[in-house]
Amino acid sequence: CFQHLKPIFDTTDIVVGNLETTISADGTYRGYPRFKSPADLIPALDACGFDALVLANNHICDWGSDGIEATVDGLEKYGIPYTGAFKDSTGLKERHPMILEHGSIRFAILNYTYGTNGMPVPQDRIVNLIDTARMAADLAAIDRSNTDYVVMFLHWGVEYARRASMEQKKLAAWCRDRGADLVIGSHPHVVQPIESWTDSNGRVSGATVYSMGNLVSNQRKRYTDGGILVKVDITRSAGLPDSLAVSYIPV
Repeated sequence: CFQHLKPIFDTTDIVVGNLETTISADGTYRGYPRFKSPADLIPALDACGFDALVLANNHICDWGSDGIEATVDGLEKYGIPYTGAFKDSTGLKERHPMILEHGSIRFAILNYTYGTNGMPVPQDRIVNLIDTARMAADLAAIDRSNTDYVVMFLHWGVEYARRASMEQKKLAAWCRDRGADLVIGSHPHVVQPIESWTDSNGRVSGATVYSMGNLVSNQRKRYTDGGILVKVDITRSAGLPDSLAVSYIPV
């Protein structure tokens, strides 16, 4: 599945993906509606070039405590950073936000989901849910003197809707007003629009990607047979503000 992506990822400094499945703890595999994937998926993602993954989505609790543990353990085995779901409070403290760096540019990554398909988050595990009170505290706690960009990965919206809902638009604006530079969305399984915003000088200073659609999926509904890779180009020059450009690659 990933052989055609690797050449793209090999020329990219940081690659982050949404892992919308759990890893099997017992060697059995399952499809819809409760996802359980082979452990071999993790080294495949690593070999493909994913540098980090976000886990807060509506399927992270599909196989309860064991599913979260197997997923996190698999990522840690291969040294792949992650955020959004954690085995315990120690993991939350260490990985929320997830800090990624390239050169002199430092990113803080936050990840939340609207819910977990009605399956309760196991008492011994932690999943970041969309809660504006908590999100406001998380954003306020980020040291902006040591952080260049804040990126919010949000699992939200209406499945198969090709336009963002009013709720998505309001939450995106809320994130932007509180310091988010990029808002990246998943869950609808179809591509939704990208909106950029500019600063007082007319420079693009951030963007909202409402939904990236599907990267790997066997869904058969119309418009679910693909998605987009979102590309963010940041250029830093001495004495000048960063230049930011957002584009996409259909897949």
